[in-house]
Amino acid sequence: MTSTFTLLAQELWDEIVDHLQGRTDDLKSLSLTHRRFLPRAQSHTFRSITVWNARKAGAGGIARRLLDVMTSSPHLIRHVQILNVFAGDPKSLQSLARIPWSHVDQLTLMPMAAEALGYAGILVGMPSLRSLVFRPYTWDTTFLFNIFAQCAPGVKVFTFVDYTPTSKPTPSTALTTTCVKPTHLFMLASSRVFDLLVDPRSPLDLSAVVDFRCTDFSNPRLGILLSRISPSLTHLHVVGNDRTLDNLELELLPRLDHIDAFGIGPPLVHLLKRLPAESRITTLTFAHFEQTVDDELESVLLAIPTLQHVNMRVDGKGLEWNAVQRHYESELPRLHESGLLSVQFLSSEGAGLFLPELRI
Repeated sequence: MTSTFTLLAQELWDEIVDHLQGRTDDLKSLSLTHRRFLPRAQSHTFRSITVWNARKAGAGGIARRLLDVMTSSPHLIRHVQILNVFAGDPKSLQSLARIPWSHVDQLTLMPMAAEALGYAGILVGMPSLRSLVFRPYTWDTTFLFNIFAQCAPGVKVFTFVDYTPTSKPTPSTALTTTCVKPTHLFMLASSRVFDLLVDPRSPLDLSAVVDFRCTDFSNPRLGILLSRISPSLTHLHVVGNDRTLDNLELELLPRLDHIDAFGIGPPLVHLLKRLPAESRITTLTFAHFEQTVDDELESVLLAIPTLQHVNMRVDGKGLEWNAVQRHYESELPRLHESGLLSVQFLSSEGAGLFLPELRI
């Protein structure tokens, strides 16, 4: 008798499994029902792995278990694309460094013991790695410089979340320069990272940065950083109500053509008013959560001669699409009539909208 599973192509069964992405328990259950579901379910289950310290497991226990699993089932290694290391002890890092990762392109690190530097260096040197995230809170500056110096050349995205330095490098901590040239710099509540990046001893070459995201422009070294990334920067992400936007001098960014804003507020409107006459801005994208739009916004946008697209990304949860479309067309009638306005529903949850898509 022909099995039902043989009547459909494997691609169709894979598509069924894809609908359960992110539902780990359901994926585990489904993988046990038939072997046709297993490979696809494993690819989703092991796509993102987080390793942390668990008291019951002992120091390095979770990472050691992961090493055992990958050693006994090496075919699972290829499924792992995101590795979050929330354990900073040397034993955990040692176990993780022993796994021959082949497809990890995003790595997240927490502050760790100095003894773990060598193992961390192995992880950031993975040939497949493209994105590196530093989570809060306090990082030793010299330690970070050593991490940077050991990064694989393919690492293009650097993200700093709530970065706080604990020391400043001294002249005796000279480091070997590296060819790592980030294209994306993301600073989330981390204005003090400016000091780190503009330090002449930093192994990072910032001359290729095209995408810069920041939630705080209060650092006095802002101008120095912008002058280093200005020759290449084309894409800027800001928070609409960030009062420190007044410190941002767009004259320093002659190639800028895209601005993305999380929310719309007076500081953002004022920033757009200050666009230099030679501005090359073609696209403005707003993640918007209010029912009304700033009264000045439409006039300010229409005064930008190079503007080609205004994208309103709306949290449409519980809303009817046609009503939302009509609402923004009535709020911004001249932009609508000129063909500049586009309204889209957001696919992400509001709280995470400013967080970048780290994998490129």
